[in-house]
This record gives sequence, C-alpha cells and structure tokens, in this order.
Amino acid sequence: MTVLREASIICVGEALIDWVCLDRTLDLSEAQNFVKAPGGAAANVAVGLARLGCPVSFLGGFADDLFGRWLHSHLTALGVDLQLSPVFEQANTRQAYVLTDENGDRVLKGFTQTACADTLLRSSALNPDSLSGAAILYWGSVIQSDPDCAAALLNYVDQASPFTLKVYDPNYRAVLWPSPQQAKAAMAESFKRAHVVKLSDDEVRFLKGTGPYEAAARELMAEYDIPMLVVTLGEAGSWYLTAQASAHVPPLAVQAVEMTGAGDGFVAGLLRGLYSLMPDAADPVSLFENLQPDQLKYLLFEANAVGALATTKPGAMSSLPTWAELDAFLKASALKPV
Repeated sequence: MTVLREASIICVGEALIDWVCLDRTLDLSEAQNFVKAPGGAAANVAVGLARLGCPVSFLGGFADDLFGRWLHSHLTALGVDLQLSPVFEQANTRQAYVLTDENGDRVLKGFTQTACADTLLRSSALNPDSLSGAAILYWGSVIQSDPDCAAALLNYVDQASPFTLKVYDPNYRAVLWPSPQQAKAAMAESFKRAHVVKLSDDEVRFLKGTGPYEAAARELMAEYDIPMLVVTLGEAGSWYLTAQASAHVPPLAVQAVEMTGAGDGFVAGLLRGLYSLMPDAADPVSLFENLQPDQLKYLLFEANAVGALATTKPGAMSSLPTWAELDAFLKASALKPV
C-alpha cells in the first residue's frame, strides 16, 4: 500500500439515515418494504477515505437519539475519527427516503427537515483549531441549506491554513432548498473559496443551462477563478479542467449491481489521489501548475475506479472498496500511474 502523509483529511457535512425501498416503484403509496442504511454524502466520502487507508475526520452534527447513536457507532467502527463532531440533545437525525425504479436504480424522494442535527453546526462546533495540520478540507451543500449553518461553515473554511487544499462538491438536492436561486447563491460562495470543485453534468446544467458541459465548465472556472474543476458524467466517465489542460477520462467496465455509492466513491477516490500527490507544505494552487496532464488523467482514472467498484455491491457505505480491492483492480487495468 502507498504510504500516505499523517496530516488528516476533514470532511464536513451530513450523516443521515437512508430508508431504501426494496419494492420497484416510484409511487410512495405502493412502497411497502424499506431497509435502514447509513448515508449522507460527506459521511460516505469519509468512510470511503478510511477504507482506502487515509486518516480522516468527519465533522458533522449527530442527534442524541436512537438513529444518531447508531450512526455514530457505525462510522467509528469503519475507522472514521468523530472527535470533531458534536452531539445535540434537542435534535433529530435526518431521514432520507429512497425509492427504487423498475431498472433497480435508486431515486431520492425526500428528506425530513425538522431540527436536523446536520444543520445545527455553529461556530462553537466549527473550531478553527481543528484545522491545524489538515491536508484537505472537503465540504458539500446539504448543510448550507440552513443559513446560520452556511455562515458558520464559510467562516470555518476561511480560517483554513494556506497549505490546506479546499475541495467542494455541492451534491445538490433540490428538495432541501426554498428556491434554486438560493442554492446557486450558496454554491457561488463556496466556488470562490475552493481549489477543487467537483460537479456532476446535471449540476453544470443546473448552474449554466443546457449546452456543452465543457463550455459551461470553462465559464464557471473563469467566473470564480477555480484552479481545478472536475465533472462526473455518469456512465460516460469524468472530465477535468485546469488552467494548463483538460481531458476526458473514460469509465471502467464492471458488473454493476446498483449505482448508489458511485458518486461518493468517486469523490473519495479523487481526494485520496490528491492527498497522495500533495507535498507537505506548498500552496495548493501550485499543485495543479506542476502536475502533468498524464498525472491528472490517472488521478481521475483512479477516482473512476473507486466509483465503479462501489457499484458492484449494494449500499452506499458497504459498497466502498478497500485499498486492497482498489489496488488489485488498478493492477489489472491497462492504464498505469505516471
């Protein structure tokens, strides 16, 4: 296994309960059989990093209820450090309701939204002292849907060291926002601060309308001065853009069971790759200036591989590959690291 640095990766965001319907229907009145699963994009990414051998801390609110205690125990057992995460007594664990279509694909249908612990983070919990030595700071937009939490989060991001790589993945969920305009405004504030922004092709269209994603991505990069922008394209792979280069990286063929963990697996793989390439003390912007196009392509190839492997097993967290599984998969592939 590749030896990684000791500085940690901090994932800020939500841990929640996914109620996944096993019946193949998108009609809630017909949905009868549900299973409980741990979820939340930021929590999934943290677990993915832990399984890939990275020292990772999760910073998110947990409710002191039955579900919150179960989530806390589950993430701890999977190797995620939760020392930064507060527990709120007067809060609820957010629940997500996921239905299954006729093809077996999962479709998010809604969230609970009352006093959810994940949006109760304030400056007292987002202590800048916790950023000391952080190699990467990663966050998403789910907790930004609460204005007070969003303000505290951005203040936390602003206090990160100049040597901390800031990575933002909106993971946009329309049902959480009062309006699309408010979501776009919140995302814009994070775009201004991030060194790396990861978007899906659907999010690019949400932000910039229809048209070629490459042109829209270049417009976003110029507008917000983003050093690196990554776009996931579903079954078509992924694409990256820096000031020096851009390239499409094709997907990897696997026997997919379900797509639930693919996106968060991709992000975990991307963060793991960035983490392994970062020098101990350097301006993050210079990282992309010095990396060669082939290195960046392999970075996305590895992220594609983690996302692909996550589709070969059911579940979001349980499907994420270990380093040994990823290493064996990469060794069998035709593309090699530079």
